[in-house]
Amino acid sequence: MHGLAPDAIALSKLPEGAYHALAVIFDIVRFWWLAAIVAAVARRFFFPPKFIEARSRDAFIILGLIAALMIAFFFTHGAEIAQGEDAAIVAAASYMPISNFVGTTILGGMSSGSAEIVGNIFWWIHAIVLLSFLNYLPTASTCIY
Repeated sequence: MHGLAPDAIALSKLPEGAYHALAVIFDIVRFWWLAAIVAAVARRFFFPPKFIEARSRDAFIILGLIAALMIAFFFTHGAEIAQGEDAAIVAAASYMPISNFVGTTILGGMSSGSAEIVGNIFWWIHAIVLLSFLNYLPTASTCIY
């Protein structure tokens, strides 16, 4: 669930203070990205800008892919918190408010094995959406401002 080299490269290998600081920053910034995406979609529906084609298919696909990345991140880390097996992740859980909410509230009743499966599914969703997004973005015909 941690990529190609989980034992060699991981943020949890950083000193505790640095890891906790990054954990809170990443969690909060991803939440605000998700809120900004909701605002962008609402703007396109209710107050479309006149200078661009606001309701284009490309705009909604791009916003949807970014939202999927953020949601997959929260569920991947929430599943790790629900598992409770990685000491560094469990210690950092209190510094990740959104992921901790997902892990304790939404995924909290799952067994460790089920949480691992959910975490793996969302890790793969994150990876596939990211690679798809990187391939789709250069071909998008409109701007998403």
